[in-house]
Amino acid sequence: MSKFIEEIEEFAKIDCYRHKRAGKPEVVLAENKDAKEVVEIIRGYLKHVNSVLITRLKTEQIDELRKSFDKVFINEKGRVAIVGEIKKEKIGKIAILTAGTSDIPVAE
Repeated sequence: MSKFIEEIEEFAKIDCYRHKRAGKPEVVLAENKDAKEVVEIIRGYLKHVNSVLITRLKTEQIDELRKSFDKVFINEKGRVAIVGEIKKEKIGKIAILTAGTSDIPVAE
């Protein structure tokens, strides 16, 4: 296995040095993972980075994040979370356009 890849139990392999190569850490896609797997993957990443972005969360995964981590920001409508330190820096402006109310979760 590459020195950049870390195995999390038997269910995941994470690229724990992507943030050094690409400038941004990997994003965890929670879809199709159980809550325990999501938590263990995040713990693996937090050994190497200060925060982790998680997408497509389900309610039970969100509940487990709240129980497992002290520093967690959750946007339930957007089904996303950040675990760890949230660094707020202004680096420019962005625009988010939606075509209707069904796009709101994506825009969040």
